[in-house]
Amino acid sequence: MSGVGKTGRRPLAVYAVVYLMFLYVPVLFLPVFSFNDSIYISFPLKGFTFDWYRSMMSNEPMFQALMNSIRVALATAAISTLL
Repeated sequence: MSGVGKTGRRPLAVYAVVYLMFLYVPVLFLPVFSFNDSIYISFPLKGFTFDWYRSMMSNEPMFQALMNSIRVALATAAISTLL
């Protein structure tokens, strides 16, 4: 016997679920807020827009950073596939 009954594991399971939700729920909302027309993160959303993405693509340092990230991701995927 491990010494931990079912009642001892339940609080740990609840804690693990709450902890994972605390970590991942904000990440799931990021794409939703990226299309929001408002500059503030709030509900209800003000409207749907691609302006933030247009602004990012027209900003040369941001665009270069995006391209560098894509190059690194592709190189990493290719190398890890070969290994």
